[in-house]
Amino acid sequence: QYGYRYTEEYLLRFPMVYWAIAVVCLIIFVRINEFEDEQNKLLQKMDEANKAKSNFLANMSHEIRTPMNAIMGMCELSLQEELSENLRENCENIRSSGENLLGIINDLLDFSKIESGKMELVCEEYSLSALLNDVINMTVARKGGKALEFMVNVDPKVPERLYGDKIRLRQ
Repeated sequence: QYGYRYTEEYLLRFPMVYWAIAVVCLIIFVRINEFEDEQNKLLQKMDEANKAKSNFLANMSHEIRTPMNAIMGMCELSLQEELSENLRENCENIRSSGENLLGIINDLLDFSKIESGKMELVCEEYSLSALLNDVINMTVARKGGKALEFMVNVDPKVPERLYGDKIRLRQ
């Protein structure tokens, strides 16, 4: 006889241990599948909630934008009239605040478009100095009376005319 001779006890226990390990593996496999199913259900719910949030943002931004445009239009009409200095300043503040609010609303709408994969870039040629001037003006207007310093440093090698989505860059 060649090799190791197994004891009678070992030969009796081996099938039981083998089947016990097989049963434990089967239970683990079933539990893993259950967890994967639960994870897939949660991911589906998360996607549905994300879509609902994006739709809500899109609808609400549209609903807010319409009256804001009306307010700003009325302000523009008022500014064309002869007004006292105090009233003109109030109208300018309303117009400026309305533009800032519309910018925030547009940003929210754009974020929901990005999340839903519906964001489209509009690439065109633009002037870098004009874009930077707009950004500087918006930033200075938003800082109010706060003691903040805003510096712009542009490498002279950057061309004046660039190609891209200037609206998204301004945002």
